[in-house]
Amino acid sequence: MKTKPLQAVILAGGRGTRLAPYTTVLPKPLMPIGEYPILEVVLRQLKAHGVDRVVMAVGYLAGLLEAYCGDGSRWGLEIRYAHEREPLGTAGPLAALRDQLDETFLMMNGDILTDLDYADLLAFHRTGGAAVTIATYPKPV
Repeated sequence: MKTKPLQAVILAGGRGTRLAPYTTVLPKPLMPIGEYPILEVVLRQLKAHGVDRVVMAVGYLAGLLEAYCGDGSRWGLEIRYAHEREPLGTAGPLAALRDQLDETFLMMNGDILTDLDYADLLAFHRTGGAAVTIATYPKPV
Protein backbone atom coordinates (compact mmCIF):
# COMPACT_ATOMS: atom_id res chain seq x y z
CA MET A 1 0.00 0.00 0.00
CA LYS A 2 1.42 3.36 -1.02
CA THR A 3 1.40 6.00 1.71
CA LYS A 4 0.30 9.57 1.06
CA PRO A 5 3.22 11.97 0.50
CA LEU A 6 4.02 14.00 3.55
CA GLN A 7 4.54 17.70 4.11
CA ALA A 8 7.17 19.14 6.46
CA VAL A 9 7.64 22.55 8.04
CA ILE A 10 11.26 23.42 8.76
CA LEU A 11 11.97 26.22 11.21
CA ALA A 12 15.08 27.99 9.93
CA GLY A 13 14.57 31.60 10.94
CA GLY A 14 16.65 31.88 14.11
CA ARG A 15 19.87 33.80 14.60
CA GLY A 16 21.93 30.89 15.96
CA THR A 17 23.51 33.12 18.61
CA ARG A 18 25.26 30.24 20.42
CA LEU A 19 27.42 29.71 17.33
CA ALA A 20 28.40 33.35 16.93
CA PRO A 21 30.57 34.68 15.35
CA TYR A 22 30.09 32.01 12.63
CA THR A 23 26.38 32.72 12.39
CA THR A 24 26.95 36.41 11.66
CA VAL A 25 27.60 35.38 8.05
CA LEU A 26 25.97 31.94 7.74
CA PRO A 27 22.64 30.73 9.15
CA LYS A 28 23.00 27.77 11.49
CA PRO A 29 21.14 25.33 9.17
CA LEU A 30 23.83 25.97 6.53
CA MET A 31 26.71 25.11 8.85
CA PRO A 32 28.66 22.29 7.23
CA ILE A 33 28.82 18.85 8.78
CA GLY A 34 31.32 16.95 6.69
CA GLU A 35 30.48 17.32 3.01
CA TYR A 36 27.02 18.91 3.39
CA PRO A 37 25.29 21.63 5.39
CA ILE A 38 23.03 20.38 8.20
CA LEU A 39 19.95 21.48 6.26
CA GLU A 40 20.86 19.42 3.21
CA VAL A 41 21.26 16.32 5.37
CA VAL A 42 17.81 17.02 6.84
CA LEU A 43 16.24 17.53 3.40
CA ARG A 44 17.76 14.30 2.08
CA GLN A 45 16.45 12.41 5.13
CA LEU A 46 12.97 13.86 4.71
CA LYS A 47 12.85 12.86 1.04
CA ALA A 48 14.00 9.33 1.90
CA HIS A 49 11.11 9.03 4.38
CA GLY A 50 8.36 10.10 2.01
CA VAL A 51 8.26 13.87 2.34
CA ASP A 52 7.58 15.62 -0.96
CA ARG A 53 6.75 19.20 0.09
CA VAL A 54 8.56 21.50 2.51
CA VAL A 55 7.62 24.90 3.85
CA MET A 56 10.69 26.60 5.28
CA ALA A 57 10.02 29.33 7.84
CA VAL A 58 12.89 31.76 7.32
CA GLY A 59 13.92 35.09 8.77
CA TYR A 60 17.55 35.77 9.59
CA LEU A 61 19.79 35.51 6.49
CA ALA A 62 16.82 34.07 4.55
CA GLY A 63 18.41 34.96 1.21
CA LEU A 64 21.27 32.53 1.82
CA LEU A 65 18.88 29.70 2.70
CA GLU A 66 16.80 30.39 -0.41
CA ALA A 67 19.88 30.65 -2.63
CA TYR A 68 21.19 27.30 -1.37
CA CYS A 69 17.93 25.33 -1.37
CA GLY A 70 16.12 26.99 -4.25
CA ASP A 71 12.85 25.27 -5.14
CA GLY A 72 14.10 21.92 -3.77
CA SER A 73 14.03 20.16 -7.13
CA ARG A 74 17.61 18.90 -6.82
CA TRP A 75 16.39 16.71 -3.94
CA GLY A 76 13.07 15.85 -5.54
CA LEU A 77 11.24 18.17 -3.16
CA GLU A 78 9.00 21.18 -3.54
CA ILE A 79 10.25 23.91 -1.20
CA ARG A 80 8.28 27.07 -0.44
CA TYR A 81 9.35 29.83 1.92
CA ALA A 82 7.41 31.61 4.65
CA HIS A 83 9.17 34.83 5.65
CA GLU A 84 9.08 36.01 9.25
CA ARG A 85 9.26 39.81 9.34
CA GLU A 86 10.05 39.52 13.03
CA PRO A 87 10.96 36.42 15.05
CA LEU A 88 7.78 34.42 15.77
CA GLY A 89 9.25 31.81 18.11
CA THR A 90 8.89 28.07 17.74
CA ALA A 91 5.17 27.72 17.08
CA GLY A 92 4.54 31.20 15.67
CA PRO A 93 5.10 30.24 12.01
CA LEU A 94 2.42 27.56 12.29
CA ALA A 95 -0.26 30.16 12.99
CA ALA A 96 0.73 32.05 9.86
CA LEU A 97 0.78 28.82 7.80
CA ARG A 98 -2.34 27.09 9.14
CA ASP A 99 -4.28 27.48 5.88
CA GLN A 100 -1.40 26.00 3.85
CA LEU A 101 -0.73 22.85 5.86
CA ASP A 102 -2.03 19.32 5.46
CA GLU A 103 -3.94 17.81 8.35
CA THR A 104 -0.84 15.74 9.20
CA PHE A 105 2.65 17.19 8.75
CA LEU A 106 6.10 17.10 10.30
CA MET A 107 7.49 20.19 12.01
CA MET A 108 11.16 20.37 12.85
CA ASN A 109 14.13 22.64 13.31
CA GLY A 110 16.45 23.07 10.35
CA ASP A 111 19.58 22.55 12.43
CA ILE A 112 18.85 19.21 14.14
CA LEU A 113 20.63 16.06 13.03
CA THR A 114 18.93 12.78 13.92
CA ASP A 115 18.59 9.22 12.72
CA LEU A 116 14.88 9.23 13.56
CA ASP A 117 12.79 7.28 11.07
CA TYR A 118 10.16 9.86 10.10
CA ALA A 119 7.99 7.22 8.42
CA ASP A 120 7.89 5.23 11.69
CA LEU A 121 7.10 8.39 13.65
CA LEU A 122 4.23 9.16 11.28
CA ALA A 123 2.87 5.60 11.56
CA PHE A 124 3.04 5.83 15.37
CA HIS A 125 1.22 9.16 15.26
CA ARG A 126 -1.54 7.87 13.01
CA THR A 127 -2.17 4.70 15.02
CA GLY A 128 -2.14 6.59 18.32
CA GLY A 129 -4.91 8.96 17.28
CA ALA A 130 -3.27 11.90 19.06
CA ALA A 131 -3.61 15.49 17.89
CA VAL A 132 0.16 15.99 18.25
CA THR A 133 3.12 13.63 18.55
CA ILE A 134 6.47 14.96 19.76
CA ALA A 135 9.76 13.09 19.31
CA THR A 136 12.30 13.75 22.03
CA TYR A 137 15.65 12.39 23.04
CA PRO A 138 17.08 12.48 26.57
CA LYS A 139 20.46 14.16 26.71
CA PRO A 140 22.27 14.15 30.04
CA VAL A 141 24.12 17.37 30.75
